[in-house]
Amino acid sequence: QAVITARMAMFRLVLLLSLAHLLLAQSSTPPSGAGTANAAAKKTRRMQTSGDAPLPKSKGPTRAGSSTQNSQISPLREAMLKWYCPDHKESVACQASTFIQSLRSATSPEEKKKLLMARQQKLSGMTPEDKKKYSSSARSDYTTMYKEYCSPTAVIEDKKPEVCTNPIMKKMYGGTSGAGIAG
Repeated sequence: QAVITARMAMFRLVLLLSLAHLLLAQSSTPPSGAGTANAAAKKTRRMQTSGDAPLPKSKGPTRAGSSTQNSQISPLREAMLKWYCPDHKESVACQASTFIQSLRSATSPEEKKKLLMARQQKLSGMTPEDKKKYSSSARSDYTTMYKEYCSPTAVIEDKKPEVCTNPIMKKMYGGTSGAGIAG
């Protein structure tokens, strides 16, 4: 079981770094119309060598989960973080959120690369026990955040009810039974 837990911690760490990489790639995309040549090149690479039909796209989820799921839960998770983090700045989840925000607000590729390298160096310097503790703390932070956000007694300005009713969020942060969670 310790091996499984260590693997889960490493998977979460890789997922976090992948998310940061995706955000970096999204924020550095060219403005509309500027990437026409790039889009054409991508389409050309997808074309089969013997005809004009594009290669079939994979319909299964990727290793890190489907991008549709990520696009569904990202705004919901951000709503929770926006509410939770002002009072919990030292939590692992809020520190990760602060990092992502700083990465998004970086204006140059060099600045983004510098931020990513510093973050990667910090995380790679952790011992396996520290990584396990870090991953466990992040999971605990999100679970606590979700339960507090979705509590029937919570008074939250601009509360998004979808946070508490989304099945993916329930499964990830509310436990499989959803006990004690409104929605």
